[in-house]
Amino acid sequence: MKINGGRIKIVMAVGLVIVAAMLSSGCIETEETKRIQLVRNGGQAMMDGLKAETIDAMIGWEPWNANATVEGLGYVYKNSSVIWDHHPCCVLAADYDWYSSTSNADDILNRTAWVHMKTTEWINDAKPSSSENHTKMINHAMDFTGRSQEVVEYAMLNIEFDHKIGVDGIKKYAKKLDEYGILSEDKWSDSGYSNTDAYVDDVIDERYISWANDHASNTSSEISLQDPVEIRFGYLIADLHQLSFWVAWKEGWFQDVNIVVKESSEYPMVFGNGGEEMKTGFKPGVIDIGFLGTAPAMIFGINENDFYSESPNYKETTIKIISGVNYEGSAIIIRSGLEVDSMKDLEGKTLAFPGPGTVQHFLVLMAAEQDGAKVQDV
Repeated sequence: MKINGGRIKIVMAVGLVIVAAMLSSGCIETEETKRIQLVRNGGQAMMDGLKAETIDAMIGWEPWNANATVEGLGYVYKNSSVIWDHHPCCVLAADYDWYSSTSNADDILNRTAWVHMKTTEWINDAKPSSSENHTKMINHAMDFTGRSQEVVEYAMLNIEFDHKIGVDGIKKYAKKLDEYGILSEDKWSDSGYSNTDAYVDDVIDERYISWANDHASNTSSEISLQDPVEIRFGYLIADLHQLSFWVAWKEGWFQDVNIVVKESSEYPMVFGNGGEEMKTGFKPGVIDIGFLGTAPAMIFGINENDFYSESPNYKETTIKIISGVNYEGSAIIIRSGLEVDSMKDLEGKTLAFPGPGTVQHFLVLMAAEQDGAKVQDV
């Protein structure tokens, strides 16, 4: 009996080792491995992964989607317009602490919104190849992103530049973020907001874009600030959605209204994604005004905030959205050679995304929900 018992124990131990090895190697599917496996990557890492076939798909933003397609690394499975037609993407926001401590903040934000509106109109006028400013606009886009003319021309077709704030769309974002459990339950319960609509209404301030519209016929000299001010702007690296900032800066249109874009090694001006910008830009008060995605603006305004009024860090990640920037411009790209007809076909496969709390993360969850697919928790 002792011998038999010893043999049983040995067999069981060997069996457990084999099962563990099979689980770790992916030979046995678990509930988690059956889900779409999300891998956090930057734009270039996504491209490299498609090329090396170490990832099966990516959800990127322009110009990375166009880049992958032009190079033949993958094909567009779904543009974000198919996942959610005319969805808000990037927004222009101001840090509330900066606003509260700056006596002429309203004047500055009025002019900032005006320059952004005028630049957005200029970009849209320059998009047709027949436009006299088309080449200049494309050159700006190439400088901003470091991409080729072919990639930029293709990418520009997928972005809808618009300064109008999509309030209803942002409210839809907030509701779905709450449904998906992305908004921290503890933070949300402490926030004091009765519902997500009340939160969005508190964050959005349409006064500045309304002022810009009212002064649309004015020249920059007519509405210029009396004295120059330095503003610490933040934006996302090589993100073509935010081309309006780059064009206005390089063309000197901020300077024309006495707003100086401050450049300094003392603070990070460029961020990898919107979540990073909220946490390391707005939260510590490193930037005054920033371009970023709608989803991180909503998420981290809750998840990174301290809502206890007696705390020295009370509402330190509070922003106010003053303008829209663009709609759409993201896409799910499948690597060449892999056939996908539904998001369920990606279950058990790897999909690269820029990180939790980004617009692209949100769109993956929405696309999966539409197809009844499951996504790995992050």
